[in-house]
Amino acid sequence: MNEIDIKKAYEKELEIYESMFKITREQERSIQSKDLKKLSQLICQKAKMMEKIEKIEKSLVPFKEKWKNCKDEFALKEEISILMRKIASLLEEVLSREKKNELLLKNHLSTTAIELKNIQTGKTLKMAYKRGDEERSRFMNQKG
Repeated sequence: MNEIDIKKAYEKELEIYESMFKITREQERSIQSKDLKKLSQLICQKAKMMEKIEKIEKSLVPFKEKWKNCKDEFALKEEISILMRKIASLLEEVLSREKKNELLLKNHLSTTAIELKNIQTGKTLKMAYKRGDEERSRFMNQKG
């Protein structure tokens, strides 16, 4: 892998991270609008992107080992360094948004669990009122 190929690999990785960032923002919107179907689709898209990044990263392993010891020998070292910094920065932004989305989703799930509990309580009360003699209603606090 020559320097031009390495630069192209980092450019492709940056492009994927930019798309991932956009998807992360879309995930936030789908969580806020409680569109779990859309959220699931976005998660699948993101998983595919992660696979692409993993392939790129594997191809760059030999280069990264060289980079640590002799980066001054590379003619495109500045351009590659800039790309690496952009990727690192964008990754931080993605991870930050991911944490925010995780909290939003936990809050949504917590709210849903409370709503389900209230529904179940309502059903239990309804069944308690209907139990026994169908012709007369009974109250929970009424004995007998």
